[in-house]
Amino acid sequence: MAANIKYRTADGFTQLIGNQTDIGTIVSLSAAEVDVAPIKICLENIGDRALGAGSFSALLLKRVQVGTNTGVNFVFTSDGDPNGTISKPWGLGVDINDVLTGAPVATLTGPYGSWASTGTKGAVVTALNATGETIASVEVTFIVASLSDEFALEWEDTPDATDYNVYVTDTPGTYGASTFFVNVPYSNCTLDGSATSSGTPPLANTTGGAGPSYGTAPVLGDFTAADKTIAVIGDGGLAVGQQWFFWFDAKVPAGSTSLGNKRAMKLFPKEV
Repeated sequence: MAANIKYRTADGFTQLIGNQTDIGTIVSLSAAEVDVAPIKICLENIGDRALGAGSFSALLLKRVQVGTNTGVNFVFTSDGDPNGTISKPWGLGVDINDVLTGAPVATLTGPYGSWASTGTKGAVVTALNATGETIASVEVTFIVASLSDEFALEWEDTPDATDYNVYVTDTPGTYGASTFFVNVPYSNCTLDGSATSSGTPPLANTTGGAGPSYGTAPVLGDFTAADKTIAVIGDGGLAVGQQWFFWFDAKVPAGSTSLGNKRAMKLFPKEV
């Protein structure tokens, strides 16, 4: 299973780490409760199939206590939450080995384009809401054989996205000064070489709102939760390229008597 979790407190621009992520260590300094500052975490499917689907019934986020007498709290920042961070767009593109890539799909549709040059182009998609823009999707490449080529580009709907930016480059993998983008209201558009605005995809996902954690941490109070079932779109599991954001917090409970005893928390995804 190639889904990985990592945390970065500033922006949720997170993915890629081993099968267990060390969330950090908390130490009981007194008999009073000791809280860890809430951390926003992103789980992203970087594999070649949907997770928690097919022969599986769910994808869980499990926690591991290292040490004893440790409390824990999961808080899911759901779609529709004003502080919720939305996933970057994802698609059902495949590579030459028929492996799902999570990229949008580009299909040649007609001779109505007006490209400035032929050759292999690259495109990525970002999702927007009222407060910001996501990082870019997995890149799709396509070949402009004729200046008049026209392509249909499609991807999956991103819940709570108001619109999308589609960035196109003449140099796949590089989005710089020559990159142009089009803004579209739906999860599809036509690529015909018509440049509208120049710009590059953002490096951080700001759709959770302003602030150091791109969204305000919810009030955390119930420290009885153990594993968290990840709510994903429909019954299709966590799609290739899809992200899922949530808040995590841990504490030493009140009345702890093991002063100075360090306890670490780890998280990992598991299909069931």
